Amino acid sequence: MTRQPGTTRRIDEGYPFPGRSGRHPREHLKAVRISDKLACVRRLPRNSKHTVIVGMVYAAVLCASLLFTQEAFALDFIQARGAKLFTAGKEIQLRGTNLGNWQLQEDFLFGLYGTHTQMRSAMSTVLGKQNADAFWDEYESVYYTDRDAAFLEKKGFNVMRVPLNENRIEDPNQPGHYDETALRRLDDVVRINKAHGIYVILDLHAVMGGQSREVYADSISSIPEFWRYADFRKRATALWVALAKRYKNEPGVAGFDLMNEPNTQGHTELLRPPGCARHTSRSAR
Repeated sequence: MTRQPGTTRRIDEGYPFPGRSGRHPREHLKAVRISDKLACVRRLPRNSKHTVIVGMVYAAVLCASLLFTQEAFALDFIQARGAKLFTAGKEIQLRGTNLGNWQLQEDFLFGLYGTHTQMRSAMSTVLGKQNADAFWDEYESVYYTDRDAAFLEKKGFNVMRVPLNENRIEDPNQPGHYDETALRRLDDVVRINKAHGIYVILDLHAVMGGQSREVYADSISSIPEFWRYADFRKRATALWVALAKRYKNEPGVAGFDLMNEPNTQGHTELLRPPGCARHTSRSAR
């Protein structure tokens, strides 16, 4: 395939280099973003020494950037010693942000009044289930990307709380049946953040039945049924056990927030030992 002088082509299109059959057009090297894997080259005259030099420099820069990325953001497990946190033997201060409105829609963030379940149900009614599912699938897929993590890294953040909704992850009619797509996307968030030196704290922000009357708890009846029925509490514990097993060898997960802002409606004995929180914590360990 021949091209006119001055045109460019992608490196991965397999252009013939010196020593291979085929004729070199007299093009010039032009570099664009390596990070997007769209590096293009503008070629120098055939058999020019500059061709070899430029090629060697390009290869050296690429290898160095890969090595730097792997070493600079190699996270180690965080350990608590009293009131201080350490990683790789050095004290660390966490500077955090929150991935709100991703797999748990909240009214004040989304701009619509109602719980997560009510919002998604309303969209299915208006658009039809197939269209609504396609919307949420794309929404969750592109909500947080490597570009976002790079921005947070630049601003000095090193930890992110990720709110989770049990109603999004677990099938309400099949206890212990978890949506693998939702969990794989959580894996992606951990991986993306890890590449930018950002730890993740998993936060169970809404549990099945609802741990509060507030809309963030995603209680279908607006009543915190979680404290009323032992089955809901058992399912929350089982989910934490599954998450603990999934991330037990992942240093990018700094910790777990067992439940966000519980309101027991007077049943405080469920929080005190040997109540729900102690049982869940021991089970997850």
